[in-house]
Formats: sequence, C-alpha cells, structure tokens
Amino acid sequence: MPPPLPALLRETYDPATQISPAQIEAVASIVRARAPGARFLVFGLGRDSPMWQRLNADGETLFVEDKPAYVEAARQAMPQARIVVADYAATTVLGSFAMSPAALDAIAMPEELRGSWDVVLIDGPAGYWPGDPGRLVPLAWTSRLMARHTHVFVDDYNRVLERHFADLLIRFDNPPCAELAHEREAGKTMLWRIGRSLPP
Repeated sequence: MPPPLPALLRETYDPATQISPAQIEAVASIVRARAPGARFLVFGLGRDSPMWQRLNADGETLFVEDKPAYVEAARQAMPQARIVVADYAATTVLGSFAMSPAALDAIAMPEELRGSWDVVLIDGPAGYWPGDPGRLVPLAWTSRLMARHTHVFVDDYNRVLERHFADLLIRFDNPPCAELAHEREAGKTMLWRIGRSLPP
C-alpha cells in the first residue's frame, strides 16, 4: 500500500516536471480515489513517470511512448514499469487537421490498451511544432477506451490541436468537465473530463 498521498507526492515530485503541482494533485487524488487496483493509462513518459508508477503501486499503470530514448531511460529507472511503444509518425500536428476519419481508424491501437480504464492522462507525444507527432491518435484511442466512469486528463488543452480534438472526441457527449490552470505558466491549462461512478 502506498504511503498517504501528501507524503508520496513530496517523496516523488520532480520540480522539473512540466505538469504543475496543482494539476498533479488533481490527477493523483483521482487515481488514489479509484484505488486499490486502479487502472491508469498514461500517454507520455517523462520526469513525472516514477511518481505515477509509485502512486498506483497497488493498481495497473501502463505508459505509452513514441520516443525510443525516453523508453530506454524509463526502463532503466523503472524496470517494473509496463511500457508500450507507439508510432505516431503518421499524424503530425499540422497534418492531423487534414486526416480523414478512415485514415485515423486505420492506425491500429495496441492490444495492451484495450479494456476499461479508470484514469487516462494524455501528456504525449510532445507536439510542440507543426512537424512533430501530435496527440490526435492518443485522443482518438482514448475516446474508444473511455467509459462513463473514466476520468480523462488532457494536458496542454490551451493548444490548438489539443483543444480542437479534445472537444471533438472527449467532450462530444457534453460530460462534466473542468479546466485546471497551470499556476506557473499563464494561459496553460489541463482539461479534466470528470468520470462518474454514481447513477445519473
């Protein structure tokens, strides 16, 4: 059983993590609320990965990453972590807006992702520049995987691609949502699609 959440976050938090402390608290609180045995899907490996792994030690955490160097570093730092290598090269940030639904559906989702997830965090691929791989594929896969009870967090929701496709694929059924501000970077936000366990 992991230690109490405040202690765990203090022990594992890396100040260089790009997600803000308040946003981390929100994601971590939801993961722990689904414990024990939470199923937590994380798109993107980074400085926060050991924290997510430790946070959900009594559950199942699966990381999805496209950069081989990040995968290698994570496997050295977290030998026990489950990591799926994805190829997002076909969907650049700029090209995503012209991609047809048929072309998107033709990108096979890894079998390891199938099933019901309690929490999904979309924080990769990086998607900084027009020619970078974008987050259309993780958003599309999440839209197929999420259930009514699934909490979905989309980092960098302030960016054009993330907002456009999150609104289209994650918010299509008018779910309860919140935007979590980044307290260190003005204008940077994270979308939280709030999962619902209680009856309507």
